[in-house]
Amino acid sequence: YVMDRSNYQNVIRLARNDQEKSKVLIILNVLYPNENMDVPDPYYGENDGFIKVYELLNNACEIIAKRLITNN
Repeated sequence: YVMDRSNYQNVIRLARNDQEKSKVLIILNVLYPNENMDVPDPYYGENDGFIKVYELLNNACEIIAKRLITNN
């Protein structure tokens, strides 16, 4: 999982084949499928920017964990 499209491109460049490329995912697509949203930079948000980013990532990770447990 990567945090933004720039990270995605960097990791894709490191992949050796299509199988490895297919494993690279943008983390917020877990919450917002196919939108390819970047995790916002909390420094440029309002006072609660870090809290909002934490909540986004926590929600995404909860879904990922549930999928791993159920193998879906």
